[in-house]
Amino acid sequence: MNDGEYEIAAENYTIALGLHPDEILFYELRGDAYKAMGEDEKAEADFQQYRTLKRNLGKPRAAPPRTPAAKPAAKKAVEKKPTAKKPVAEKSIAKKPATKKPVAKKPAKKGNS
Repeated sequence: MNDGEYEIAAENYTIALGLHPDEILFYELRGDAYKAMGEDEKAEADFQQYRTLKRNLGKPRAAPPRTPAAKPAAKKAVEKKPTAKKPVAEKSIAKKPATKKPVAKKPAKKGNS
C-alpha cells in the first residue's frame, strides 16, 4: 500500500468508529494505518484504546446513575395501569347487548269445569 491508501484506510476506520465506537478491531487497524504513515502518536493512542477495550471485553457495564427525580417517575409509571381500548375494527363489529321486548301475556283460558 502507498501512503495515500493508508490515509484513506485511516479515514474509513475513523468513520467506522463513529458508527461503532466499541468495535475494538477498528482501533487496531486504524493504529496500523497511522503507524505505516509515520504518525506514531496517533497510532499509540489507538493501540492504547484497543488494549483498554480488549481488557474490558466481556465485563458487565455499570448501570447509568439514577437521579433522585427518576425514582418518582419510575414509580408512577409502574403504578399507572394501562387502559386497554378496543381497536376500531372491533368496535364496528361488536355486538350490541340483546334487549328483550316485553311480551304481552295472553289471558288465561277459563276452563270448562
